[in-house]
Amino acid sequence: NSFKIFGEGNKWYNKIFGSASSFGTGTQKIGFYAKNYSEYDAGEVFVDENDNNSYDVGEVFIDDKIDTTYFDSGISHTMNLSYSNKIFKWISLTPSVNLKESWIFKYKKYELDENDEFTDEFNYVKSYKRRLSGTVSLSMGTKLYGIIPFSVGRINSFRHTLSPNITFSYLPDLSNKSSLFQRSATEIRDYFSGSIVGSTPATLSRRYSLSIRNDFQIKYENQSGNFEKKNFLNWTLNSSYNPDTYLKWSKINSRIQALIPNLFDLDISMIHDPYKQELDPNSGNLVSINTFESFPRLTYASFSTDLGLSGSQYLNDKDTSEESIVDTLDFEQKMSMHQSTKPYTPVIKEGKVWDAGLRLHYTLQSYTNQNQIGWNKTFWVNSDINIKLTESWKMTYSSRFDLVENRIVNHSLYLFRPLHCWEFSFKWWPTGNNKGFLLNIYVKNPDLRDVKIKSSGGSFFGL
Repeated sequence: NSFKIFGEGNKWYNKIFGSASSFGTGTQKIGFYAKNYSEYDAGEVFVDENDNNSYDVGEVFIDDKIDTTYFDSGISHTMNLSYSNKIFKWISLTPSVNLKESWIFKYKKYELDENDEFTDEFNYVKSYKRRLSGTVSLSMGTKLYGIIPFSVGRINSFRHTLSPNITFSYLPDLSNKSSLFQRSATEIRDYFSGSIVGSTPATLSRRYSLSIRNDFQIKYENQSGNFEKKNFLNWTLNSSYNPDTYLKWSKINSRIQALIPNLFDLDISMIHDPYKQELDPNSGNLVSINTFESFPRLTYASFSTDLGLSGSQYLNDKDTSEESIVDTLDFEQKMSMHQSTKPYTPVIKEGKVWDAGLRLHYTLQSYTNQNQIGWNKTFWVNSDINIKLTESWKMTYSSRFDLVENRIVNHSLYLFRPLHCWEFSFKWWPTGNNKGFLLNIYVKNPDLRDVKIKSSGGSFFGL
């Protein structure tokens, strides 16, 4: 955890934070193998049946096992310094320095041929080497607010929050350090490559990361007469610029999230490429060139929405025989629960006989095939339906449909019933490669869940 280096106070240096950590690790692999199993190699022990001091085909020999035991270790120390403050009272400024000291105790040293070029032969040198590396970054951001009066019904106003941010990060090139790299006439090889502490940075990186976040809120009067604020729309854009690469701008990522409480939420993600493509006459493929498109080109899009539906009891006759269970799970958590093999209690809102959750997901991914651009499409629907069959019996039906291939990917039926101090659950996967069933009868008390009757069958369980 970070801490204030100069303690509490109101001075600028009281906002300098620091953290440090160290860790060491080691691995050992133990093994033996014969260089050429069942084939005689010079130096292996053999029975000289012909008494001629040389191995003859057919004579018995013993494979000489080669010891492949390998041990590697390393130690890393990291230190972080950061400072956070506001300049002109509205721009947040956060510089930081990250340093990493790495130690290894064994490294590869390659043989050189007569032309001073590397060969494939190497030896392990058992010696200590240290490396100091690190990154420097500077982040600046602010928030701009705008309010739009909109007095219609219970709505009072809208608020727009614009949050631009820019971060510069610098990673030095360490390839000129002779203590870290072995050199040949035309090549360098990293002493730390393949080590536990990781490879050495060999390219300069100066990256400017840009992001713009838009948050939209609605202010309205609730049923109690008090004003509340709710987020209903978010739009985020981000990209980066690296002056040390051929295509200096990265692809543009954007995401739009919209929420209407108790009805649906919408999530849209897109990736746009700012650079043009042209045909490479040598390869016959489309390649990106350092020329901007008139408008960034879409390369990926994802659309998903969650819908919630429910049905009330007949004549609004609320059931009071059961304890009211509060549903605190989101759609993702419910899907994971319904797809697992663990027993659970289906949750249906008070006063409802059924509820359903639907997730629709559609994606487009571009690809290039020589000089043609195509699109891979996926479109599926996940549905989870909970039904209160009787006062005691509850059922969940879960399914996933592929709307591109027009087929059911998987589906399952789950039944649940309390049995006094026990609980009964039965899950059935009727079709597909993973069809099967799972029956559980277990003690309701959480401390006694291991007391149960369990039965399973079908290919889902390898039967």
